[in-house]
Amino acid sequence: MKFSNEKHDTDIINVVDDFDYSTQDECYNKHFIEWRKRKNNPYAYNFTLNKKESVFVDGEGFVNKSASEAEMSTLNRILFVIGVALLCSVIIYDVLDKVVVEILDAVGVNIHNALVSSVIYGGKAEISAILIIFTVAKFGVPLLIIHMKFKIPHQVRCPHLMNDPCEVVGTVAATLVASAIVAIPTAYSEESESIYNFFKTFNTDMSVFGQKEFIIYSIFDIVIVSIISESLFRGEMFAALRQFGDAYAVIITSVLSGIFTQNFQIMAGTMIISAVSAIGCLRSGTVFSAIIARIVYKIFLLLLTIISSSNISHVKTVKHIYLMLVLLVGLVTMIVIFSSKERREKTIFARYKAYVPMKKKLLAAVKSIPLIVAVVSCLFVAALKLAS
Repeated sequence: MKFSNEKHDTDIINVVDDFDYSTQDECYNKHFIEWRKRKNNPYAYNFTLNKKESVFVDGEGFVNKSASEAEMSTLNRILFVIGVALLCSVIIYDVLDKVVVEILDAVGVNIHNALVSSVIYGGKAEISAILIIFTVAKFGVPLLIIHMKFKIPHQVRCPHLMNDPCEVVGTVAATLVASAIVAIPTAYSEESESIYNFFKTFNTDMSVFGQKEFIIYSIFDIVIVSIISESLFRGEMFAALRQFGDAYAVIITSVLSGIFTQNFQIMAGTMIISAVSAIGCLRSGTVFSAIIARIVYKIFLLLLTIISSSNISHVKTVKHIYLMLVLLVGLVTMIVIFSSKERREKTIFARYKAYVPMKKKLLAAVKSIPLIVAVVSCLFVAALKLAS
C-alpha cells in the first residue's frame, strides 16, 4: 500500500490508510493493517470520518468527532497497559524475589538477603536458580501481559523477513560505533572495575561463582536476556506505539529500556544502543537486527570488563587500543554499507498524518500513572544501588 497525500485533500479521514506501509514487507503490512482495522480493538488507532457527515450524540446534538481525540484516547490506553506490565515486572523482580528468598532462607535453603543491601547471597546453585527464574520473569511477565491485552499478530510483534540483509550488518556496525562512544567515560575512569560488575542489573553476589558459573551467566546474560529484552521493547510494545509514529516508538521504547536496567551507570548507554537497535529493526525489517545489536553490545561490554579487571600491564593502553579498533571497524563497515545513494536515502520512519504534536504525545507518557510509577520505582532502585 502506497502512502499518498491525496487523501488529505479529500473529505475522508482514514488514519489507517494514511499510514505509510512501504517501509516494511507485505506480510508485516497485511497483518498490521488487519489488526488495526479489527472491530472492537481498543488498542488500534483506526479513526475514520467523512468531514461532510456529523454524528448525533444525545444531549449534544450533531457533533464532529476529532481524529486528535481518538489518537490520544488510544495512546493513553496503550501507555496504561505498558505501565501496568512494567510495574508488575518491578514488583516481581524487586519485591517478590526478596520475599521468596526470605521464605527459602527460613526453611533452611542456603540463600539470604542482606538487611542493608538488595544483593542476594548464598550457594552457587541457589543463587543460580533464583537469578534465572526472576530474570526471565522480569521480562516474561510484561511480555505476557502486553500480548494478552494487545493481541498483535506474530508476524507483526516478531517480524522476521529481512527487506535488506545488508541493513543487519549496518546495524551491527552502528552498534560498535555507539558502544565505543558510550563506553569512553567509564573506560578511562580511575575506579577499578571487577569482572562481576558486568552483571550490573543482577541483584546477586556473583563473586561466589567460579569460572564455570561465570561462563554460564555470561551466556545467559548475553544471549537469553538479549532475546527476551528485545522481544519486550522491540516486539509488541514497539508495534503498538508505531501507530503514533516510528520516531515516537523509538523514543519511548529506548527510554524505558534504559530505565528498566535500574542502574545509572549503564542507563544512558542502554538508551542509545536501544535507539540504534530500534532503527536497525525498522531499516532491516526484522527484530533479529535488534537482538543481534544487543548481543554485540553485551559482548563488547564483557570484553571491556575483562580487560579492565585483568592484571596485564598498561591496562589503559590496551583499553584505548580496544576502543579504537571497535570504533574503526564500526566506522569502516558503516561507510561500506551506506556508500550507495539508495541506502543512504532510504526511508526509515514511516510517514503518516499526525493529528497530535510529538510534545503532547510525549507528555502523555509522563501523565500515565502506572507508567510513571514504574519509572519512578526503577529510578528509586537505581538510586539505592548507587548508594550501597
